Amino acid sequence: MADDNFFHQNVNGWMNWCDANIYRIKVDFNNDLANMSRSNQRYFGDWVNYYGKPDVGYYLGARFVQWLNKRYTFDEMIHFDISIIKVEWNSYLECCT
Repeated sequence: MADDNFFHQNVNGWMNWCDANIYRIKVDFNNDLANMSRSNQRYFGDWVNYYGKPDVGYYLGARFVQWLNKRYTFDEMIHFDISIIKVEWNSYLECCT
C-alpha cells in the first residue's frame, strides 16, 4: 500500500515495459471487455501473454485504483456500484496516458 511501484511481477523490466505501454494496455483492455471471458482473456495470470508479458491486468488494475484513490477515499471506493466504476473507468481512459 505504501509503495505504488511495488509489483511482485517486476522482473526483467516488466514494470518499465508496462509504464511505457500503459496507453496501449488501457485501449486494448477496454476494446476486449465486451468479448472477454475467463478462457480468452490475456491480462490476468502468469500463463497469459500480452505482447510477451504476463499479468498486465494486475498492473492496469493497480494504476486505475491508484488514480481513483487520488479522487476518493477508500471508504467511498468500496461502496461503488458498477455504474460508478464504468464512469470512472471511462474518465481514466481519457486521461492519464
